[in-house]
Amino acid sequence: MTGKPEPPIAIVGNLNVDQVVSTVTRFPAWDEELLVGSSRLEVAGTAGYLALTARGLGMAPFVVSTVGEDANAAFLREGLAAAGIDADGVETIPDTETCLGIIFVGDQGQRGILTVLGAHEEMSVAVAERHDDRIRLCPEVFLCGNYLLPRFTPHDAVPYARRLRERGQVVVFDPSWDPGGWSRQTREETLALMEYVDLYLPNEQELCHLTSTSTWREGVKALGNRAGQVVVKRGADGAVSIQGESIVECPGLPLVAANTTGAGDVFDMAFLYSRRKRWETGECLLFACAAAGAVIVQEGTREYPDEAAVWAFATANGAGSRC
Repeated sequence: MTGKPEPPIAIVGNLNVDQVVSTVTRFPAWDEELLVGSSRLEVAGTAGYLALTARGLGMAPFVVSTVGEDANAAFLREGLAAAGIDADGVETIPDTETCLGIIFVGDQGQRGILTVLGAHEEMSVAVAERHDDRIRLCPEVFLCGNYLLPRFTPHDAVPYARRLRERGQVVVFDPSWDPGGWSRQTREETLALMEYVDLYLPNEQELCHLTSTSTWREGVKALGNRAGQVVVKRGADGAVSIQGESIVECPGLPLVAANTTGAGDVFDMAFLYSRRKRWETGECLLFACAAAGAVIVQEGTREYPDEAAVWAFATANGAGSRC
């Protein structure tokens, strides 16, 4: 007898192609040309990295986003299909280019990003609602990359998140970095949305910018009890979970990164995977840190690990079974 299949997870947000350029030791001056070692295309965006991580862990992601009518859209659809990812919620915007991120990777794995929004200009709540027959089947709905979606901003997402919560779905939120400079309006609208968020997954810099603070502790205090659970990603310093009065910290693994692009997204989905399994919070944090680590140490085209491979990586890098 086979076990009951895992329920799907809805990923609603920014799916795009990344052109990864490495290794960049310095940027050229205007009218200057420099040589780099390699360039490749990847299925990416927060939604893309979340979905690929989910598939590696044996989950069933349902992606809702917008792409253009071009070769990059075909590349995305082919890549999603090859990974076994359900992309029936990815809509084509005619006469539009697909969102493209150009990722410059430095010699320490650091990155700089330039993004062309393209079809993401048309990603909206209305797009998500057109696929609600599928989204309503998902225990969790992951809203992602909203700062890159002019028609699906945190302000736009408030009534949508409220409806999801009212029918018993878990709202997960990671809007990524704000390229608009963290205006007062964006910060206020994001904080308003937090009232309907069950799990918020910022990195430390994002949390501090959102709350106009200097440390994650100050940021969490300023955030208050708006979100049900806050998990702060701290890069090499690990991660911390705050839920009510409970604070659980987990140190990072001693790694040399080859490319940190998407690390936070891998962490997010790995944490959600372990949360679904109802592991203790420290174990969830360790698993998520190890999953992100297993991806960022890879050079070239990535492979996304399953649960056994994540734990093997954690063990090989000196981690115990929990934080």
